[in-house]
Amino acid sequence: MANTKSSTQRTASTSGLWRITEWIGIALYAALVVQYFILWVKPGPDDGARIATLTMMVIFEFVLGHSGVFMSVFPRRVALIVFVPFYGLFALALNASLPGNAIMVLYCGVVLMRMRFIFSDPSEDAKFKSVGMSIISLFLFMVCIIGFSAASDVLPQLGLTSEYLSAIDFRNITSSSGDFVDAPHAAMAMGMTYFTLLAMFEILVYGLLQKHEHPA
Repeated sequence: MANTKSSTQRTASTSGLWRITEWIGIALYAALVVQYFILWVKPGPDDGARIATLTMMVIFEFVLGHSGVFMSVFPRRVALIVFVPFYGLFALALNASLPGNAIMVLYCGVVLMRMRFIFSDPSEDAKFKSVGMSIISLFLFMVCIIGFSAASDVLPQLGLTSEYLSAIDFRNITSSSGDFVDAPHAAMAMGMTYFTLLAMFEILVYGLLQKHEHPA
């Protein structure tokens, strides 16, 4: 009886901890959405590096989506020894094309969240939901990147006009190229939309608005 009670208490404690980390993730998404919106609508004269970083972050999210699936389903040792450094190489490559180290900081933060599976013993339900969210994020990413790339010519530039980009010499801030680099307003619109949808799906899948029932 005592062992059963102790196990129940540990389960409740673990559940509460996971719920907190899930809300931390939602808060990070909200902060990103605000940043994308501000840089799209009213960028400042010194925001070129931030615009370049958030533009590449949209692309980097595709890498992070894969990492979530693999780190969730593979054994802990494989995830720690193989996948963490493997995806770190992608982070280094993207980080090298940008001023500062924002991509590496983002990667380290996300990896810490993924490591809940490596250093803890989550329930099968938690694993299933995590893999499901990784799949949903990849689907959302593909829909958004195709849609916003195709619509870049009709999306409003708002603050990211050609005159503004020329004034801050945006082309020389990042050494990368591509549709979103040529049209950063589309990247800001996609980032704002993608992370908003991702937060909504996580709230729905993880049931974060439902009342948490404590075991008796």
